[in-house]
Amino acid sequence: SADLVYPYYQNTNVGSFTQELRLTTRVADRVDVLVGAFYINESIHQIGALTYGTQFRPYANLLIQGATGGALNVPTLEGTFGALEGNPAKYLGQFFVNGQGFHEDYSLRSEAASAFGQFDIDLTRGLTLTLGGNYTDDHKHFFTDVTSSDVFSNIDLDAPQYAPFRQQLLLGGGLQQAGVNPNNLAAVFAFATNPATAPIYAAIANYAATNANNPAANPLGPLRALQFLPPFQNVPNPVEPGRTHDSKFTYTIRLAYVLNQQFNIYGSYATGFKASSINLSRDSRPTMEDRLALIQQGLAVHNLTFGSRFAAPENARVIEGGIKANLGWLSANLAVFDESIKGFQSNIFNGVGFNLGNAGKESTRGVEFESVIKPVPNLVLNLGVTYLDPKYDSFVASSVGDLSGTKPAGIPAWPVLLGAEYDYPVGNGMIVPRVSYLYQSDTQLVEGLSAFLVLNPDGSIADSTAAAAAAKPFRREENDLSASLGWEMDNGFTIEVWGRNLLDDRNIETIFDSVAQPKGISGYPNDPRTYGVTARFKW
Repeated sequence: SADLVYPYYQNTNVGSFTQELRLTTRVADRVDVLVGAFYINESIHQIGALTYGTQFRPYANLLIQGATGGALNVPTLEGTFGALEGNPAKYLGQFFVNGQGFHEDYSLRSEAASAFGQFDIDLTRGLTLTLGGNYTDDHKHFFTDVTSSDVFSNIDLDAPQYAPFRQQLLLGGGLQQAGVNPNNLAAVFAFATNPATAPIYAAIANYAATNANNPAANPLGPLRALQFLPPFQNVPNPVEPGRTHDSKFTYTIRLAYVLNQQFNIYGSYATGFKASSINLSRDSRPTMEDRLALIQQGLAVHNLTFGSRFAAPENARVIEGGIKANLGWLSANLAVFDESIKGFQSNIFNGVGFNLGNAGKESTRGVEFESVIKPVPNLVLNLGVTYLDPKYDSFVASSVGDLSGTKPAGIPAWPVLLGAEYDYPVGNGMIVPRVSYLYQSDTQLVEGLSAFLVLNPDGSIADSTAAAAAAKPFRREENDLSASLGWEMDNGFTIEVWGRNLLDDRNIETIFDSVAQPKGISGYPNDPRTYGVTARFKW
């Protein structure tokens, strides 16, 4: 209920134009031909703001006290940083002030065209070979005009002028570990001059002096988690052009054979392609290589970390085989597939922005069965069952650490869907009861929570163990029973009484790092049991 962020808004305008042309024909009474072309032109303009409310400053003060064991607070930091920069009043009353924050302006222009064709060739009676191909050419240009007025997030905690402060904190921390109160000058003097403890004091003092400019030992390091809105490196710039250009030819090969009037079998091999995706969020950061180039050329903003401006293209390969049956009263499809995606595009919310990146390889093997049964007139039953076995074959540089060899979160091994519908003629219409049940087996919600990562000063991950452990307990199993009873009249009027989630199955749909609450976890629950009445009229 605290007034922490106000206002927070986002406004997105999207304009697009698409055109597709297709030509179909049959050649020599043996080949069905489809050729065509597709074009899309899209523009996105997104603006927004996130600014601190009237109570964020006292809230941040509590966070800083908690992060430093009560040793520091907002006024102390303001006065100390200012004094070490030669002006004690420079930052007084300037940290986490109402109205400071982030103002965002992103633009993206995208243009893509593709040419495609498919040829269904009747090789022999009942045997058809399908050959398909698609060539895509994709261009994207993106621009940012983002400013951060958050003064504290602009402070370089590793700055050389703060070395005396860091040395003092290291010395105080070492004394505390030795059982000496650093604020008790008499106790410190006795500890430093006692022949039995003087060597220990000398070692602590030496460590503090030699590590005052060591980013890895910086005692102010925990405060980096409270630099919520660091300065933004706008693009394009001399290092980052702000554009992508991707092109790819993909294809499909498929053989299908009609066994008889009821059954046919097929096998296929297909490739797929997805062009680069652009990160239009406050977490859009240069790559490690571009970050180093920006720093070397003196172009980098303060506290510049690395991440991704965009995710590179992903390339898919799918092998599938199956059988299809149609017995009149029963139709059923069974498919077995093996899919792999190189460069899988992953997008994870970290509490204040989105981490967009590429996995080395993600694969999924599975079996899918679906059927429709009509045992008696007017009654339709349907069943769908899928088994999925996904894996990150390689994902070393995920936003929550190395996920190679693990199972992607949010993908249940067993999704099952059951349904039934009956049409019962009544007067000038139909009474139609429907029921459906969706089951999704137990699955972990997310792979990790980035707020629990141990980071190096440049933003790279030093240890991801705690991030994985924090996410592990959060799982979901879905049991959703829904039903409705409708009266569908011949004149186009329909009235329906319905209920969703009749079992009142409660679970968390997703979790993420809480905004501006280090190591806090937030989540969205599913809808509870819900009832309603819907009326429609078609003419």
